[in-house]
Amino acid sequence: MKTMNFRKTTKSIITSLLAAALLLSAAPTHAASTDAARSRCNDKVYAISLGNGKTETITGHFDNAMAKKAVRLLNNYRKKHGLTPLKTTAALKKAAKTRAAESVIKQSHTRPNGLPWFTVDATTAYGENLADNWPSAAVAMKMWKHSASHNNNMLSRDYGTVGIAVFACRTETTSGDIRYAYYYVQLFGR
Repeated sequence: MKTMNFRKTTKSIITSLLAAALLLSAAPTHAASTDAARSRCNDKVYAISLGNGKTETITGHFDNAMAKKAVRLLNNYRKKHGLTPLKTTAALKKAAKTRAAESVIKQSHTRPNGLPWFTVDATTAYGENLADNWPSAAVAMKMWKHSASHNNNMLSRDYGTVGIAVFACRTETTSGDIRYAYYYVQLFGR
């Protein structure tokens, strides 16, 4: 019995890793001309706290359309599993935006300032899913579904609210092309 579960778990992990490797190799960042990207996306410079009075700056924008799509995908997924949809809250959306921008500096459940993730809003945030460098909300959702802990957050009956943010971090190539890498955050609340 234990061997069978171990094999099933091992097979699931290997399948997830192979899927992630395949998607990583096929997930280029999006490119646009410098002037068009700045005017179309309204890129801004954001200062991220590293603690001890130090900051690091990043440039990019929040992709609100992609975040809304991620909310729809999440609630459709929950509905498919017989669960009620999660309601978005302004507080969780604001906290998710902070965490999405912070994820550019440190893709971890520890914030760049060294504090735990939930300190972004300890009164409303009870669960967190992170993803980076996926080309769309649909791909990020697919990868979260293939991870037991992320999937458990998405299908938890303990949560009734959510805040989702997507930060598009801008980088410039040596030839002057603008490229974006996407950072996704789901924050779950009661």
